[in-house]
Amino acid sequence: MNDSDRKENERVLRAAKLGGEDSLNALDRWRLRDARAQEERVNKRRAEDRERERAWMREQEQKHSEVAALRTELQQAIADVRSEIDQRQEFMMEVVGTALGEFGGKVADNYEKLVRDTHTELLKLVERRFAETQAHIEAILPDVRSRESKSFRFASERTDDDVIDLPDWRKMN
Repeated sequence: MNDSDRKENERVLRAAKLGGEDSLNALDRWRLRDARAQEERVNKRRAEDRERERAWMREQEQKHSEVAALRTELQQAIADVRSEIDQRQEFMMEVVGTALGEFGGKVADNYEKLVRDTHTELLKLVERRFAETQAHIEAILPDVRSRESKSFRFASERTDDDVIDLPDWRKMN
C-alpha cells in the first residue's frame, strides 16, 4: 500500500465516522470495506506477530530454564566428581602411607642387619689383622715367655747349682 492509498483510506474512514456509511457513495463504501478489511488484516498480522513473539519468548524462557537446570545438574556432577576424587585421594594416601610404613620397617630391619653384618665382618677383619701383626712381631722378637719362665738374673749372680753364665771379668784381674 502506497502513501496516497493510505491517505485516501484515512479520508474515507473519517468521512464514515462523521456522516455514517449512508453518506458515502458506492466507491467510497467499497474503499471503506477495503480499508476495514485491510485494517483487520493488519491487526490480525500484528496479533499473529505478537503471538509468534510470545511463543518465541516462551521458547527462549524454556531454553533458559533448561540451560539453568543443566548447569545446576552439571555443577552437582562436578561437585560429586570432586568429592569422589577427594575420597580416592585420601584412600590412596592411606594405602601409600601403609605401604611406606611396611616398606620402611623392612628397610630399617635390612639396614640394621647390614650394620650388624658389617660390624661382625669388621671385627673379624680386625682380629685377623691383629693376629697377623702379632705373628709378625713374635717372629721378629725373641720369645718373651721363655724368658719369663726362667728367673731373670745378672751374669754375676750365682745360682743354686753355681753355674755362671758368663765369666766375671773383675775377678780375673
